[in-house]
Amino acid sequence: MEEVIVVLIQVASVFVLVLIGFICSKVGWLKIEASKVLSKVVLNIAGPCAVIYALASRDFTSKDLLVISSMFLATVFIYFFSWVVANVFTRVAKVDKTERGVYSNFVIFANNGFMGYPVALAVFGLEGFFYIVIINLFMQFTLFTMGIYYARKDGQERSTEPLPPMTWGLRIKSMMSMPLIGSLVALAIFVLKIDLPNEVLGVFEQLGNMMTPLSMFVVGIQLATSSFKKVASNVRLFAVSGVRLILIPAILLLCLLPFNLPPLLTAICALSAAFPAAAIPVTLAEEYGGDATLAAEGVFLSTLLSMITLPIACILLRIFII
Repeated sequence: MEEVIVVLIQVASVFVLVLIGFICSKVGWLKIEASKVLSKVVLNIAGPCAVIYALASRDFTSKDLLVISSMFLATVFIYFFSWVVANVFTRVAKVDKTERGVYSNFVIFANNGFMGYPVALAVFGLEGFFYIVIINLFMQFTLFTMGIYYARKDGQERSTEPLPPMTWGLRIKSMMSMPLIGSLVALAIFVLKIDLPNEVLGVFEQLGNMMTPLSMFVVGIQLATSSFKKVASNVRLFAVSGVRLILIPAILLLCLLPFNLPPLLTAICALSAAFPAAAIPVTLAEEYGGDATLAAEGVFLSTLLSMITLPIACILLRIFII
């Protein structure tokens, strides 16, 4: 019982920040414009600094190499499994060809960076944070290859004009985001055992500490400025949210348990699949001519529902798996 209370407090401390952001938005202190600014600060400064600090302040061991290799294999399995589920769902739910890309990206890609980092850090500590950073590093590559493919496919179905060819140069350029660059820099510092001065580490630590409150504020603002009434009538969005938040992490956990992986690694892999839909596919849909409105509605609904499902997932994983 004591363990349950500890986990509840840890999870609640994160979601209280969402509530503060929600209230600040409702009373007019934080506008939607603030959400965009704070998102840029989190994605381009606080998030990368938190990753660099976490890996730079950790000693690289042979065990870490084994963990990274295991995480790579687990992540490949996670995205292959999610891809299969996405294909089954779009056909069973009879999703229109012009929307299949949006729904596929919705199922495949979870918000395990923007929301995943602060939640994993709060509930599972620096070790769990390290694991989810590795997962997110591999996710960046998948998102800007498979994610773009699905976004372009929707755009092609909706357009009468053929889209320009997607060259590898454009693919690589789209992947070169600050979160990915920060993760690669952190991984290089970690693997090459580069010692940073304590003063430099202190700066990264302070900037990284902004990640949790700012990212949760953004989630609160987005929930406050979105309309539940607008999506309440879309039964398919509720169904795919259930797949995203409950079905995928539950089945994934059952698939991983027989492999006898380290408990924390298993828990983080399952947790990484339990987050709401990632927001970047909304931008991709906008850029390539897909249904960006539908994508945004899906992110909103899954994020709202995750306020219920995610704390439960954290508690169950922390108590029964760790």
